[in-house]
Amino acid sequence: FTASRLHKLQPVRFQTAPRKHLYTLVLHTLHLLTLTSCPDTKWRDLLPPLEGEKPRWASLHSSLVPRPAGDVSWRLLHGAVSTGVYLARFTPIPDTCPCCGMRETLAHIYLECARLQPLFRLLLDILLRFWLHF
Repeated sequence: FTASRLHKLQPVRFQTAPRKHLYTLVLHTLHLLTLTSCPDTKWRDLLPPLEGEKPRWASLHSSLVPRPAGDVSWRLLHGAVSTGVYLARFTPIPDTCPCCGMRETLAHIYLECARLQPLFRLLLDILLRFWLHF
């Protein structure tokens, strides 16, 4: 159910409309309103885009990208990954990173954890050798 479908709905009388249709309309409208107020990706605070830049979702489901890789990319972009912080809400496991003891958030796993710093230094060194400066 998309916004374009909401605009195509025909008017009906509230008293004669089937309850199921009313329920579906209300449910989808609330869902649409919730989605429009959400950021397009969980990474907006950490990695702000250039002005006017939007995510290119089609690139995740290109014929050049294998489906599992596209699915994982989508999950990462939307924060749909089972981190320690997420799992600790439902299971009796700690919400800390097993490598460094910090809270295991999505940003921590992929950007902040101390175990990643040697890898980031190596990548930066390789890029600098090819005169790619940031």
